[in-house]
Amino acid sequence: MIVVDTNILIAVSILGSRSGKVHELLQRDSQWRIPQLWRYEFLNVLATYGRVGKMSPVLLSALWQKAYKENIALEEPLDMAYALNLALIHRITGYDAQFVCLAETLNVPLITEDRKLQATLPRIAFSIEQFLARPRV
Repeated sequence: MIVVDTNILIAVSILGSRSGKVHELLQRDSQWRIPQLWRYEFLNVLATYGRVGKMSPVLLSALWQKAYKENIALEEPLDMAYALNLALIHRITGYDAQFVCLAETLNVPLITEDRKLQATLPRIAFSIEQFLARPRV
């Protein structure tokens, strides 16, 4: 089991430079968990794609519906007070702290391409490449 951040979820839905590695990640560990925050971040990414004209509203709506249907079952509740504490201790955003909180609570790695987060919390936050290079347990 792993916690993945929203950028990992986006790479599953929208073909991009990370999509191949994300599919390797899925093959390695398909038990993904996410905080409810993913919904808002994912929606914001789609809205940004729409604003800059990268995708049509119809396609964006279809991507949202598909992602919601696939990811809703991956959601896990979390202790927001604990997330706030983590944000303050590690000087990270409240958004990032929710993913960290969930990973710590479940005692699993957080997979993120956020290099600052990886540097701040190297014992829990791993890039896709770092995670795939780890020995299987």
